[in-house]
Amino acid sequence: FIVLNNVWELAFHSDSNDCSRAKCQLDIVCYIIAGMIAVSFFTSTKVGQLMAMSPLLRQLHQASMYYYVGDRPPPMLYMTDGGVTDCTAIVQLLWRRRERILLVLAAADPD
Repeated sequence: FIVLNNVWELAFHSDSNDCSRAKCQLDIVCYIIAGMIAVSFFTSTKVGQLMAMSPLLRQLHQASMYYYVGDRPPPMLYMTDGGVTDCTAIVQLLWRRRERILLVLAAADPD
């Protein structure tokens, strides 16, 4: 955000030479952000795991319907039963930090 603020100041409150510097800085910021987004999809690396913890990037993963496939569990899970409140008691088991949780849910609405 500091760099974006600097770009804003250079672009709108300086002469034309500073405007080209602002464009160059803005390009660098855009490349960095695109790189962070790309790396967040590779959670097998340490940097990818760190990037995948970002709430904004997690929303992007959900929107793109990305899901983790690997030998180890992911560092963070997003789960919901689709309802307003959790009726499966999973949240309570997560709060208790259980090592293993097995949920078999065969609920079906006959209507």
